[in-house]
Amino acid sequence: MTARRTRAPVSLCAGLALGAACLMAACSASPVPPELKEAERLERQGDHDRALAAYARATDTCQKISDADRRAARCGEAHLHRAELLERMGRKREAAEAYLEVPEAVDEPEAAGRATYHAGRIYLELGDDARSYELLWHAVIEYPNQLAAADAVKLLTDDGRRRAPRELYSVFRELWGALADTDIAAHLAFAMAELAEQELGDARAALELYDEISEAYPESGLYDEALWRGARLARELGDPDGALARYRQILATREELPFGFGATHSPHADDALLESARIHRDELGEYRRAVALFRELPERFPDSRLHDDAMFERGVTWARASEPRRACAALARLAARWPDSRYELERGPALRDELRCDER
Repeated sequence: MTARRTRAPVSLCAGLALGAACLMAACSASPVPPELKEAERLERQGDHDRALAAYARATDTCQKISDADRRAARCGEAHLHRAELLERMGRKREAAEAYLEVPEAVDEPEAAGRATYHAGRIYLELGDDARSYELLWHAVIEYPNQLAAADAVKLLTDDGRRRAPRELYSVFRELWGALADTDIAAHLAFAMAELAEQELGDARAALELYDEISEAYPESGLYDEALWRGARLARELGDPDGALARYRQILATREELPFGFGATHSPHADDALLESARIHRDELGEYRRAVALFRELPERFPDSRLHDDAMFERGVTWARASEPRRACAALARLAARWPDSRYELERGPALRDELRCDER
C-alpha cells in the first residue's frame, strides 16, 4: 500500500483524542487583541458600522504586538475580517480596496495571497476584467505555495475557458514550466488537462497531463482525481489495460489520518473497483473475474453506496455468461435487500422477465 497525504475528516473532531488535540491547539494560540474581539462581537450582533470601525482600530493596534509571527497573524486577521465584512454588506468596491491593503500591511504570504485572490474575484464580479486578471495572475505567480493560488487558477479556468481557452492553455503551460517546483504546479497541469479535454478536444493531451500529475505530484490533493479521470480517458481511447492499471493505483492508495486514527481509502476506491469489474466483463470478456470483483466490493468497502450496483452487475454478468440461474439468484438478492434501488425499480424487473426468472 502507498501511504501519503494526511487529511482528517471533520467528523473525527467528535472523537475524544482529536477533541483534546483541538483544545490544546486553541489554548496554545496567541490571545486575541481586545479591539479585534470587540469587532467580532459587534459583527455577530449585526452592528456592522461599529464593527468596521473596530476592525479599523484593530489594524492599527495589532502593529504593537512584539512577536513578528503573532503580529502578522493578528494584523492579517483584522484586515481580512474588515474586507470580508465590507463585502457581506454589499460594498464590493470598498471591499476590494480593503483586500488590496493586506499585502502592503501584512508580511504574511497566506493572508496576502488570499486577499489578492479575493480582490481579483470581486473585480471580475464588478466587470473590471483587466484589473481582475492582473490580480488573479499575481496571486498565482507571487503566492504559488498558498491555497489562494489554486483558487485563482480555478477562477481563471472557469472564466477564461469561455473567452479564449487556447490562449489560456498556453499561458498555463508557460507558468507550469516556470513554477514546476511549487504547490501550484499540479493545479496548473490539472487546469490544462480540463481545457485540453473539454475545450480543445484533445483527449490524449489531457490523458498525458493527468498521468503527469499522478507521477510527478503524488502528494497533491489532485492525485486521486487525476488517476480517476485518466482511467476514464484511457478506457474511452481503447486502452482497457491502461484504465485497469490506473484503477489499481487508486485502490492501492491509502491516506494516513492524524492522531493515530489509522488510514482511509481514496474517495474513488469503491468506484474504481466497480469500474474495474465492468472492464473485465465488457472489454475483456472475463466474466468470472468480473463477478469476483463485484463480489469483493461490499466485502472490501462495507460502507460503500455501491453495494446494489455491484449486485445488479453480478446479475448482468452471469446473464452474459449464459448462466441464467445464477443471474436470477443475484437479481433475487437485489430485490430482497434493496427493493428501493434504482436498479430494482428501473432495470431489474425487465432483466428478470428476459431471463424468465419466475419460471426458473
